[in-house]
Amino acid sequence: MIRHVDEGLGYLALQGTRPATVSYAIEDSPTGLLAWIAEKFEEWGDLGHEGLSRTLPPDRLLANVTAYWLDRNAVAAAHLLYDARHADRDWGAQPRAP
Repeated sequence: MIRHVDEGLGYLALQGTRPATVSYAIEDSPTGLLAWIAEKFEEWGDLGHEGLSRTLPPDRLLANVTAYWLDRNAVAAAHLLYDARHADRDWGAQPRAP
């Protein structure tokens, strides 16, 4: 758990403060998008010692990447953490009465 906090949460800092940095790579290059998503599956998946290539069929990974690529949703996904961090109010909170 400590390793995950020390090394696995860099994407939060990047996407929460500078989402355009990763957006350029994932919007302009299908290879960049594949690398970004594959790394997340590898890091977050419960893969044991098998690793990504042995536990997730390549067609499932490519289907996920293709959905982001064709719909051009990768940049919106990268900005989600930034938007949440800089929102005027909490998501899901009820509007306050004036």
